[in-house]
Amino acid sequence: MLKKFSVFIVCLVMILSVISELWCIGVNAVAETIMEATEETGQVLDEPNLAVEIPDGVEDAVTSGNITLTEDTAYRNLEIAGGIVDLNGFTLTIYGDVLQPGGTIELNGGSMVVHGDYRIQSLDSDGNYSDSSGILKM
Repeated sequence: MLKKFSVFIVCLVMILSVISELWCIGVNAVAETIMEATEETGQVLDEPNLAVEIPDGVEDAVTSGNITLTEDTAYRNLEIAGGIVDLNGFTLTIYGDVLQPGGTIELNGGSMVVHGDYRIQSLDSDGNYSDSSGILKM
């Protein structure tokens, strides 16, 4: 019984060692890809997961009124202070962050792709996040 347990422990340690090595290889590959993307685009981004190319003409947006998409739409960053943003079956792409201190995002058969942070929170003047009345309706 003890011999079988010892063999089990040895196998488990070997498996964990392989998993650890593969994880490190994956992390290094991601870091290398981010560095290459930064060199190619010249953009230095705050978060590693933001290593995406932002198309020309994509700007920040702040809204507090009702919006219904009529085509796929992209923003650099988006703040939704109030109102309803209805995706209406289209794709809303945000290359940076979404801050939603109020209002409602209705997916309504569409999809939302956020490459940065999506916070259904309020941000005060000191940079602290707190609760909000924002809603994501799926």
